[in-house]
Amino acid sequence: MLAQVWVFNGNRNPFPSGVFSTRAQAEAWIAEHGLSGTLTAYRVDTGSYQWAIAQGGFTPRKPHHTLPDFIANFSSAYQEHYHYYKGLGGEAATALAAEETLAEQGEDTFTNRCSG
Repeated sequence: MLAQVWVFNGNRNPFPSGVFSTRAQAEAWIAEHGLSGTLTAYRVDTGSYQWAIAQGGFTPRKPHHTLPDFIANFSSAYQEHYHYYKGLGGEAATALAAEETLAEQGEDTFTNRCSG
């Protein structure tokens, strides 16, 4: 039985668009389609809330931390996760995203100067 699965969420999608048994399979799919989003490891047969508490990644300190709505919407950066941009992960993704942001800002600055 699987101990964990890898779940991919696109940047603008609150629902998963892929669930994989290995990180390698997930990353191949992400690269093949040039996807942007987050790949997160989820333990099987436990909720993220309970898992984070058991791992010491979260301690409920306020009354609302035990309410159903809080638990249902809980997510933790303590879970193993990776970010992808246009199919790239790690430093390559960060560099490409930064490069494109700077290019867009440069275009906006140029447009603003010319239309003044």
